[in-house]
Amino acid sequence: MPLLAILIDAVTLGGYFIILNSGAARVPFWGLALQAAAAIVLLLMSIAYGGRRRLRFRGNEGYRPYTLRYGIVLMSFAVNAIVVVMYYLSLSGGNNLIMHFYE
Repeated sequence: MPLLAILIDAVTLGGYFIILNSGAARVPFWGLALQAAAAIVLLLMSIAYGGRRRLRFRGNEGYRPYTLRYGIVLMSFAVNAIVVVMYYLSLSGGNNLIMHFYE
């Protein structure tokens, strides 16, 4: 699953660069759709993850950190969810600082 999460990240990053370099007016909407679909798939992957989620090591505070594989899936979901919000803000005109499709 972690490799699939990294592959999904690579596909969405490629989609972002394609959208950024195209001049069409409706293309950013498809980027939002692609990013939202990827975020939903990653959310389902993080819920249905079948491997070990926590390490056996328990620190001084009693906290058991996540395993590296599960952490990759969770961070991939978190980053993609943030990018979905950034796409929405850019398309609605709320914040054009990072994603400025319409100039």
